[in-house]
Amino acid sequence: TPADTDEFLISDGGTIKRIDYSYIKGDTNTPAFAAKLSGDQSISDSSATKIAFATEIFDSDGTYDHSTNYRFTPAVAGKYFIYAGCQFKMSGSKLYQTRLYIYKNGSAYAYNHDTYDDGAQYQAHHTIQKTIDFDSDDYVECYAFLEGHNTSGQVLEHSDLGIYFGGFKVIGA
Repeated sequence: TPADTDEFLISDGGTIKRIDYSYIKGDTNTPAFAAKLSGDQSISDSSATKIAFATEIFDSDGTYDHSTNYRFTPAVAGKYFIYAGCQFKMSGSKLYQTRLYIYKNGSAYAYNHDTYDDGAQYQAHHTIQKTIDFDSDDYVECYAFLEGHNTSGQVLEHSDLGIYFGGFKVIGA
């Protein structure tokens, strides 16, 4: 792979010009990552809980922490597309309210929610996506909130299709 400062010669109407590789290589959409749960995760009732996406699907630049903080810190400024999906499940009770959050730098940045007034739901699924500006030290995490009609059996259900977290650079700063 050429270095960003390597030059190419091009002809512009018979005039030879030099151009750095950095101007023609295009963005590569990295850093990028995708992760999923490695098993069901129990969560507390009526409390936002960080989702422990401990299984990396890929991590292009080693910037997703899959072992302790479960956060993406790309370390490269730019605009990033961040997405997540979550499968909520109650056992022995019905759902009242569910929320899926994207947190930026420790605070709620975006969320998707539903309220189930008739209490007919035992399961729910949310997706969320957001384009977010990052500085070099910003990070994102994913949180879930579940409120049931009683306080037992709240679970984020492990599924290859239903619970995931990922992101990639759209464009540089």
